[in-house]
Amino acid sequence: MVERIRLVLVFCAATAVMASCANAQTHGGSTDKRDYRYCEVLAVNQQPGKSTLQAWNTSGYNQRTPDSRDSCPEQQWAKFDAAAIAQQLHVTCALLNGPHFWVYDSVKQSGGSASKQTMEIGGLTFALVATVSPVPEGCDFGSTPYQVHPIKRKTIWHYDAGKPVYELVSPSGDVYVMQSYSRIVDKTLKLSDLAGLGSVLQLPKGWSYKTETLTQPLDLVAPAVAFVTTDNLDDAYQRRLK
Repeated sequence: MVERIRLVLVFCAATAVMASCANAQTHGGSTDKRDYRYCEVLAVNQQPGKSTLQAWNTSGYNQRTPDSRDSCPEQQWAKFDAAAIAQQLHVTCALLNGPHFWVYDSVKQSGGSASKQTMEIGGLTFALVATVSPVPEGCDFGSTPYQVHPIKRKTIWHYDAGKPVYELVSPSGDVYVMQSYSRIVDKTLKLSDLAGLGSVLQLPKGWSYKTETLTQPLDLVAPAVAFVTTDNLDDAYQRRLK
């Protein structure tokens, strides 16, 4: 059964399709990202013979103070209307993706970007961070939780020593480290809840969830392809290299 879209910035692609990140960029700076809140607007344009999706992201913008952890204030985000945004952007449909919160600590390599394009939507500033083509027809495409998808991407997310990481373990023993948690499904989920998430998730047979405190720094590397998945709460993970 086709579900609603589950595209998150760290995937840089519609998760049902292997696609390259056309315009990936650092998320509003490279340091102090843990528990940083962001949102996305996904603009889908369906034309005969060509379909594209643009991901617009708030990271790095809209902070009320220099040390703010919120680039997507809830009062404004709650007023967003997908149909009205689609009209504003002159696209087939717009999908609201968020809020999400980064769980890594800093960015060592973001993939680079030649695009500096921004726009204002609903009083918030968004930057164009990915363009994906082709995408499935229609506006209700997505992915199934716990399915793994390869995404072309060169990134390094950094996790500090002494801090916790949250991981899914597949039946084959592969470890997937959480990159961001979401409030799309669970509207009250917060960083302090993640350690106990294993008792909440609907884990398929053979999958497990664990938390560990790093004794040394961890670089979560995607040298050319990232293998990514989501849990049933829309939290996003990337496979850890062995």
